[in-house]
Amino acid sequence: MEEQLPKRRKKTQKAERAKRGQRIADIKERAARGLAQLAAALKIAAVLLLLFTVFVIASLYTSWTGNFGAKIAALLLTKVGGAVIIPLLFLLYALSSSLLSRGRENFYRHLCSSTAIFLLLSLLFGLNFLTADEGEARLCWNSAGSFGALFSLLIYRTTGVVGTFIIGALLLYLILFAYNIHILSYIKLPKLPLLKLPEFKLALPRLRKGDAPSYSDADIADGAEAEEAESAENENEEDAGAEAPYGKEAPNISEFEEGDYFAYGEEKPEGFCERGSEGYDNYRHEEGRPRARYRITKVPDSSGTEYKFTREPGEEAEADVYAAWGGKPKPEASVFERRAAACGAAETLEGMPPAGRAEEGFDDLEIDYNDLESVRRAEESEAAREGASNTPAVVQDPSFNYGDEGGRRIRQGIFPPPIEIFGPAESRDGEMDEERAAPLGGKIVSTLAQFGIESHLAEILVGPTVIQFRIQLAPGVKVSKVAALSNDIALSMAVSSLRIEAPIPGKPYVGIEIPNPKRRGIPLRTVVEADAFAETKLSLPLPFGVAVNGDPVVVGLEELPHLLVAGTTGSGKSVFINSCIVGLCSKRTPEELRMILVDPKRVEMAVYDRLPHLLTPPVTDPKKAVQALAWLIREMEKRYTTFAKLRVRNLEGYNERVLPKDRIYHIVIVVDELADLMMTAPKEVEEYICRLAQMARATGIHLMLATQRPSVNIITGLIKANIPARVAFTLPSNADSRTIIDCAGAEKLLGKGDMLFSSTKHPKPLRVQSPWIADQILADWLAYMTNTFGEPEFIKIEDQGNGASGGNGGDYDDELLQEALETVMSTGIASASGLQRRLRVGFSRASRLIDMMEQLGIVGAADGARPREILVDEETAKELLEDAESGGSDE
Repeated sequence: MEEQLPKRRKKTQKAERAKRGQRIADIKERAARGLAQLAAALKIAAVLLLLFTVFVIASLYTSWTGNFGAKIAALLLTKVGGAVIIPLLFLLYALSSSLLSRGRENFYRHLCSSTAIFLLLSLLFGLNFLTADEGEARLCWNSAGSFGALFSLLIYRTTGVVGTFIIGALLLYLILFAYNIHILSYIKLPKLPLLKLPEFKLALPRLRKGDAPSYSDADIADGAEAEEAESAENENEEDAGAEAPYGKEAPNISEFEEGDYFAYGEEKPEGFCERGSEGYDNYRHEEGRPRARYRITKVPDSSGTEYKFTREPGEEAEADVYAAWGGKPKPEASVFERRAAACGAAETLEGMPPAGRAEEGFDDLEIDYNDLESVRRAEESEAAREGASNTPAVVQDPSFNYGDEGGRRIRQGIFPPPIEIFGPAESRDGEMDEERAAPLGGKIVSTLAQFGIESHLAEILVGPTVIQFRIQLAPGVKVSKVAALSNDIALSMAVSSLRIEAPIPGKPYVGIEIPNPKRRGIPLRTVVEADAFAETKLSLPLPFGVAVNGDPVVVGLEELPHLLVAGTTGSGKSVFINSCIVGLCSKRTPEELRMILVDPKRVEMAVYDRLPHLLTPPVTDPKKAVQALAWLIREMEKRYTTFAKLRVRNLEGYNERVLPKDRIYHIVIVVDELADLMMTAPKEVEEYICRLAQMARATGIHLMLATQRPSVNIITGLIKANIPARVAFTLPSNADSRTIIDCAGAEKLLGKGDMLFSSTKHPKPLRVQSPWIADQILADWLAYMTNTFGEPEFIKIEDQGNGASGGNGGDYDDELLQEALETVMSTGIASASGLQRRLRVGFSRASRLIDMMEQLGIVGAADGARPREILVDEETAKELLEDAESGGSDE
């Protein structure tokens, strides 16, 4: 029994200690909760004070604060003056910094500078008040107030004019002193160590130049005791069979990759670069990479005991790597690191020391931090050692996309997309230059001399596709005589094709173009990264390519405002269309630009099915393409109605007048093969295209039409008259060239992107080498755009065709529908042109009436140029119309 009493007493004491500990924990928890509530209340008070400060500032300069604000403004301007804005702004800054937890280290500096500015303004406003007439004194932003008047009067009477000027200059100097502003290069303002808040550090200080950490004997003793306790703990763990290479289990590095784990001043987790034996410590570079270990030794000094830090001799590079991973073997590479290794990148995390980059040559270097020269030599040695390594440390981040073997990193979610998405930069090694082309120019001059034409070589322009020799003719020589010798010059030069531009617009020269022996393609990146495209102010920039003189050619589609493209198979027409689509969508978001792609061949535009800028999936059916053109007509009329209500002329004026959420986007329809549409429904397609070309420019709707057959039955006179901007690639004959650009020359092009561009701005065709984009780069770009803007939001164009504004197809409220139905039934001809003529309405309204009948099942679908088939009799047609009208009214 007696033996059990001490045990009970111990249990009782243990229970009391537990209760006491629980009470202390409860008290601490309540205190922490109270402090949190107090902090929340203070934040609420700070927010309210911030809002009140904004209200007071607004009351000083506006009349929107009511009578209460007017009274506050009158009180402040009367008592303090217009300089009161400075303390109010400082209060606003202090409250904002407190709420955002920023800028605290500059608080004293801003306080001093704000005080100086307040006094200087009070002095200026007070002097202005003293020198002004009595009738001019009124409350305004430069009022002196009671304080300003008394302050300036006191200084003026005490020090006079000279003293007042000196005091004002001193206040101005104090302001510059506080902000450390250098007005003149020979005036060196001192720095402000006394005006900065002290920085409190929780961890060991960094080893910087001239900043030697000092430790007392007590600190060394505490470290030794901690080491002894740790070694004892390690021995116990070893006896228990635990595996702990550095005492405690190292932390998981992946937990700290996202944050600033290695930031200075933060507490380090246990087991990571912890204190070792014999008074060694681990220090870190500013980048976060661990330094070598240093020995702390006493150095006698006249001022007392100081300490010197030296590197532990014989320490190997692997030890640094081992310590950097928290005393654990390096973990197995992740999937991102293995991918970086395949790209030739270093398999390291940022800030970790890669293998073979430890502190070579640093083992025997002793650093005395009381000697600045020793510190300088150590830093120079370290910088030289780091600069000798050519292996960059690449951080693997899931938000980066590694696309090529060079470790190309493309940041996701940025618009306009980064230039790296367009592939590698163009290489110009071994290209032709003017010096190497000069003998060819001399040969042209000698050839002309053989035919009795005196001339000399004026300029040489080396382009990517051709070399243009600018020849100046002797006085009296006809230009037409040179143009007639094109075949003879080509024979003399032994070239496959030769083009003569006689004369060059704006120049007194004749241009003779021959193929470049070292022809080079133009990647789309070359045009996209040029300033002409990257910094353009155009609404719809098209990257046309590179001109003969090597300058990038960028044209605004809104200025053309429509484009007609023609070229044979393999001439580069489809590649040019792809480059234009990529260029447009790379400069404008889906909120600014939407597109309709018509691809009767089904293979050219299928890759764009996930492009966010599309209004509808790529149209492959010619009948649906005609419906798309009809929908654009209705959309154009709807926009003109909206513009008329707001009294604006065009899309730009409308978007400037409305809120951003109500802005209207541009629409560009791209037709890859116009010939197929003209064969399906030539009359309707021609009328739709002509109407859009005539009127759609102001509404932001533009056409890009391409065809392989520039014959007169495909590109009719009406289409040519309404689309002045045209691009001609290689064409088979002189007649085809004249059909598309009204002059010869396209039959002499070299193919593969070599083109002639003609517009109202360039009446003489401009020769351009169009850019190309590889299929893989196009796929990467499409994936990037989809990841940035999401999947496209399609609309059903065929369901929006019956209202005047392009509304729902279920509305049959046109008052002429009944009359149109009777006309069709009586004549037996269901065509838009027939209704247009008999009902005296526009073509678009007649087309809508026919479309309504088709949706009701009264007439069949369009069948080329032939009238539509009537499917029902007159009674059934009236019943269908009545059912549709009653159903629409019920809804």
